Amino acid sequence: MHFYKSKFQVALAFTGFSLLTGLAGVAHAQSPAEAAAEAMKAIEWRAIGPANMGGRVTDIDGVPGDPSTFYVSGADGGVFRTTNAGVTFDELFTKEKSYSVGALTIAPSDRNVIWLGSGEGDPRNSVGYGHGVYRSNDAG
Repeated sequence: MHFYKSKFQVALAFTGFSLLTGLAGVAHAQSPAEAAAEAMKAIEWRAIGPANMGGRVTDIDGVPGDPSTFYVSGADGGVFRTTNAGVTFDELFTKEKSYSVGALTIAPSDRNVIWLGSGEGDPRNSVGYGHGVYRSNDAG
């Protein structure tokens, strides 16, 4: 008789036993496509986006040659920049006269020059009007 010294060893032994006994039914196993389709049936869809109707992203601009830095602008939420591939974001253009952003672009000649067109081409009741074109010379 074998005695196990820890709960971990007991759990590991039980898991191994369960896997071995489960292999007995391999002859009746589903194809990978059938297994994936069956697994998808168990997923319940849910909203993971903004909780208001105005939370639309209007533009995403990456910095050429730097895959970890990019800008995200919102129809009703200013501009946000990440320098670590989206792990964290810095708020930019959140305290201006116009907060709605319709277009954003990085100048091809200088990655520190950012052009922003305020306002949005598909306005809704939750979005403010534009107030002109803005330029940043220091990457936001």
